[in-house]
Amino acid sequence: MVEIIPGIIEDSWEPLKERLDLLKNKTDRVHIDVSDGVFTPHKTWINPADLGKVESPFKIEIHLMIVKPWERIADWIKPESVERIIVHWESLEGRFDEIAGAISKSGKKITLALNPETAPVDVEPFIGKVDAVLVMGVKPGFSGSSFEPAALEKIASLRGEHPNVTIEIDGGVNDKRAPEFVAAGANRLVSTSFIESFADPGDGIKALYESFR
Repeated sequence: MVEIIPGIIEDSWEPLKERLDLLKNKTDRVHIDVSDGVFTPHKTWINPADLGKVESPFKIEIHLMIVKPWERIADWIKPESVERIIVHWESLEGRFDEIAGAISKSGKKITLALNPETAPVDVEPFIGKVDAVLVMGVKPGFSGSSFEPAALEKIASLRGEHPNVTIEIDGGVNDKRAPEFVAAGANRLVSTSFIESFADPGDGIKALYESFR
């Protein structure tokens, strides 16, 4: 079972809210990028309190591309609509258990993300402790960045070592690469710029599903 999740990356709340409105009745889940301008060069919307201002029809996964995520986890697990928190292995600084414990205690799920330079072997001790592993197909921080082909090998390696793990790919997901990601073993595909290229995001989601079915 493969799931397509629309991604959202916006600099402020109003355009993010507009994007959420466009996705109503098109999907059950959305993936929101949160960048602090330190872990990544680009700073995005970064205020979890905004999610409490609207009644969300979605289950949301928050992709934290920030330094010292343990300092902000408590804020991001508060919104009821947030289902999953994605944290980067590169930002953990040895504090995985602290972060994972806070997320699990809240009833949310944790996904561990790997930057392009991080090898699957580096995260081996954590795979059994997370809901999913997210492979970055691009350098984090910008939508539409250049695709890193090694992501396919990384997905295949993870699937070979862990047949039952959920593998998510974020970056470079379009109708040409989606079949390759699925064939390699990914079962969650996050797409931002491809889906946003359609006037109706539902058509973009449909095009992705049709590309590998």
